[in-house]
Formats: sequence, structure tokens, C-alpha cells
Amino acid sequence: MTQLNYQTPIEPMESQAKHHNPINVLVVDDKAVMRSLLKRMLGDDEDINVVSSAVDERGALGQLNLHDVDVVLLDVHVDSMTIIPNLLAAKPRLKIVMIASASTQQGDLCINALKAGAVDYIAKPNGDGKAFATGSGNFQHDLLKKIKHWGGDNRLKRGPAPVPEKPKRGAAAKLLPLPVPKQIVLREGAIERPSVIAIGSSTGGPEALLNIIPHLKDVTQPIFITQHMPAAFTSVLAKHITECGSLPCVEAKDGMVVVGKTIYLAPGDYHMVTQRTGEKTITIRLNQNPPENFCRPAVDPMLRSLSELYGNKLFIAILTGMGSDGQKGAALAVQNGAAVIAQNEATSVVWGMPAAVAHAGLCHAVLPLNEIGPVLAHIAQKGQAA
Repeated sequence: MTQLNYQTPIEPMESQAKHHNPINVLVVDDKAVMRSLLKRMLGDDEDINVVSSAVDERGALGQLNLHDVDVVLLDVHVDSMTIIPNLLAAKPRLKIVMIASASTQQGDLCINALKAGAVDYIAKPNGDGKAFATGSGNFQHDLLKKIKHWGGDNRLKRGPAPVPEKPKRGAAAKLLPLPVPKQIVLREGAIERPSVIAIGSSTGGPEALLNIIPHLKDVTQPIFITQHMPAAFTSVLAKHITECGSLPCVEAKDGMVVVGKTIYLAPGDYHMVTQRTGEKTITIRLNQNPPENFCRPAVDPMLRSLSELYGNKLFIAILTGMGSDGQKGAALAVQNGAAVIAQNEATSVVWGMPAAVAHAGLCHAVLPLNEIGPVLAHIAQKGQAA
């Protein structure tokens, strides 16, 4: 553990609450220019109150004692693997959002930070402080959106709370019947043994994927994954997926021929689709068509193209994520005979994407995370009788 400098400066509160119950944010970054830029970006929003900032772990822990903080913005440079567990030990309800440059090295740090307990990440514009400030429009919009999402519940639940348990990996699970919320209607009928598996995920997706993939070691079909991520981070996620399971995961490339026993991950900033290029040859195509559901890569274009080629031989899993990406593509796929499962609310970091397909009546099952891997493996090998 890094030795703490007990003379480390702690920056005083510089802003006053502008809202009767704002989201309290603590900025932790070892660079003064970045602390200043971040506070300026957040300062004009009446729903957000930057209570203070700090440069290291001691400063951050000190501020948690002084202020009722909802969200911490943490730069990846600040010894995040040490500070995250300590911040969460001090305040279990705290939501930690990582801020990183869009680089492979920092992408790796973000994946590890998510494993350590951070809930989300955001890639800042590359360049020096001037470049960051002048090219920050989309970054500021995304940052405000993430803070309001993660801090919204916290400001209503301030006070001590037990540390939530992470879902545990379980043994093989039966697909049907399953208890689900009353408002969700499940589809019935047999599920064909698929020729291809597709997975869509967003917020909370990396951790969910790393939970699922080890169960798929005997799957022989190709697996396609679209995870909402910045360009430099998807190659890092592909590496982590490969390391946690027995199947190779590759960041998809344009013109790549699809083969079995391989996981194809959509690269950041590109939609991943497929097309038939021979009687028995399926090829990956990447494009930079406009974002769908505010995302590129997006799940919907992947599902549309796979549905066109595979019909009722397509099996889909929609995992944790903000928004509704995947719902329209899954609806088309179901019309063509595909089957869909979704992650349940209790184990989702954000129950947005899985909720969209569940409430649309597209799912054969809505499952806790620890059952999704075993179910995918079972369906891939045997299908599901009616």
C-alpha cells in the first residue's frame, strides 16, 4: 500500500449548493488544471454541487468525513487500485466514476478499477489542458449524464448502509420456469440450438461479461459482443475476456471471416455487422454509420445483421446497461425466430437495456447474472425443449 503523506493538502469547499438537494461530488485528481476544469464543467448545473476536491487518498478520505458525498470523480492516475476499496469501506453507498484518457494503458486501469468497485468510467479528450477545455462538449454532456444517473439515488438514501453483495457464480441453471416481475410476460416455446450467440451490454457490462465468459469454455459457435466502450478500451476488454475464459476474444476487424470457438468484440467507434460473402462464409463488416441510441458501436445494428443471416438459429443475451439499445434489434430478431434472455434488475448495475427487452415481451427468461453463463452454455449445446 502506498505510504500516505500526512501533509498532503486538502482543498477547501469552493462551491455552495444551488439546489435544495443537489448531488454532492468530490473530484480527486493529482493535477490542478484538471481539478479546475472539472469543477468548472460541473459548476453551472443546479443539480450538482462540487463539495470539494483532493489530490490523493488521504485528501479524499478526509473530505468524506467532512461532506456527505454521493459521487467521486477519480482520475486513474491516483493509485486507484488502493483508493477504491478504502473509499468504499468508508462509505459503501459511494459511486466512483473513473476518468481516463482514451488509451490502451488507461483502458486497462479502468477495467481493473471496475473490478475493484468503481461503477463507471468516462474517457476524456486527449491532449493538454487547453485541448481538453476546447474539445470538451461531448465529454461534459456525458459526464453530467453519468453523475446524475449515479448520484440521483444516493442523494435520496444518504446515511450508512451495508456493502451490497456481488452476485455469485452458480451451478447450471434451468431456463424455465423462472420467477419474474408480474408486469413482464415471458415468451414460450422451444429454443433451437443456435448457430451463433450475440450479447449486448453497456454500463456494468465488463464485469458481467467476465462473470459469464468462463462458463462458455465448451461453446463451439461464434459469439458476438457489442459493449458500449471508447475506441482504445475495447482491445483491453478483449484481452481480459480472453484471459478469463478458454475461448479467444478478438477485437473485430473489417473483412474478418467468422469461425467457431471465437468471441468477436465490436471495436470502439465502429458498428459491427455481418454479411454473407460465400455459400458457407460469413464476414464481419465495420462501419461508422451514425450512432444508434446515442452509441457507436451499438447493439441494434449487430442484431439486425445477425438476424438476417441466422434467423431462428440466433440466441441473444441482453445484459446490464443504460438506455434501450438492443430492444429494436431484438424485436426484429424475435420476429425471425430468435430467442432472447435478459439480465434481471437485482443483479444489473443499470436495468435499462435488459428492462427494455423484458418489458417489450421479447424474453424467454429474465435471469440473475450468475445463471446467464450456465444457461448460455446449455442452450449452445442442446437448445431448449418447449
